[in-house]
Amino acid sequence: MQYSIVSRQNPLNRGADAKFYPKPEWNQEITIRRLSEKIAKSCTLTPADVTAVLESFLSELPDYLIDGHPVRLGDFGILKLSFSATGQDQKEKVTASDINNVRVLFRPSTRLKQELSNVSFTKR
Repeated sequence: MQYSIVSRQNPLNRGADAKFYPKPEWNQEITIRRLSEKIAKSCTLTPADVTAVLESFLSELPDYLIDGHPVRLGDFGILKLSFSATGQDQKEKVTASDINNVRVLFRPSTRLKQELSNVSFTKR
């Protein structure tokens, strides 16, 4: 993976000297169409079939997440919903309106972690 170097100021201490950090450099996004074409080359499905499966998956996924189901994607990992919330002093005062910033969490599988553990880095 390529990286560049950026200078960043400490937001909690504006008087401190800036420090330099590596920053990941991403390439062009991979679309579902491109991914489908690549997958189709390694199986008996056509790119249209693969796209249909991926699109169906993407349309079903939110319903399961909203219903509170973690979704295990085999050797890829697990997706689940989480959120931030405002705390209350008393249990009885906690309501759904205290919930904000809903987000999707991804926990990679052991296999995916192992595959990514050998990543090498190159300065751009």
